[in-house]
This record gives sequence, structure tokens and C-alpha cells, in this order.
Amino acid sequence: MVKEAVKTLIPRDPLNKRNALRGKLSNIFRLRKGRLRICWIASSQTRRICILFIAQTMRKEGDASDPYVIFQNLLESGRFDEVMRELKVKIPRTKR
Repeated sequence: MVKEAVKTLIPRDPLNKRNALRGKLSNIFRLRKGRLRICWIASSQTRRICILFIAQTMRKEGDASDPYVIFQNLLESGRFDEVMRELKVKIPRTKR
């Protein structure tokens, strides 16, 4: 499923608002199929897609092992800031 998503599904329509996360993360997109979660950013200017996060764990909202909690912690760490600047995608600041 990951291979199909990365090679076919995501490139077909990477900026589809149906796949956009909400709130402060609205410039990041995600695909979900069962336990699989893939999060990416895309730039129409540079015509590039960057997969930021792939997880295949159970989703239990608020739990420390929730894939979206893990992803948000990675975003807050600044780990993706450089690639987001490179693709000219707004860097979300999600700290409370």
C-alpha cells in the first residue's frame, strides 16, 4: 500500500483539499488507509512533493503513540523546517 500511495495516489493529486489536515496544519496533506498514515507537503511552484511521515500504528486520539501526536512533535522540533522553506510551504507553529 505504501508503494502504491507514494508512486500513484499522492502524485495524482497532491494538493487535493480533501487530503488536507485542519487548523494550523492545513498546509500539510495526509492519506489514511486503515492503520496506514502518510503525511506530505507539496509545492505547485516547484512541482515537488516531500513525504514527511509514514506510520502504521493504531490511532488512539491523545495517546502518546497516536501517529498524529508523533508527527506533531516532529513538526514542533523543527526537523522539517528546512524542507518546508525549500518548497516554500508555510511552517506551522503548533506549540500551545
